[in-house]
Amino acid sequence: MNNKFYQLESQKQMDIINAGIEYFARFEYKKASTEDIAKSAGTSNI
Repeated sequence: MNNKFYQLESQKQMDIINAGIEYFARFEYKKASTEDIAKSAGTSNI
């Protein structure tokens, strides 16, 4: 994670983390893109 992540409000950080957990659980690691995770979290690809 980069500095932009830490500048987000804590709820948005949790949205991104939870979306990542969901994607990694549903898809293989190689198929879970940061773009898909960001879209699922309702944010841009940071």
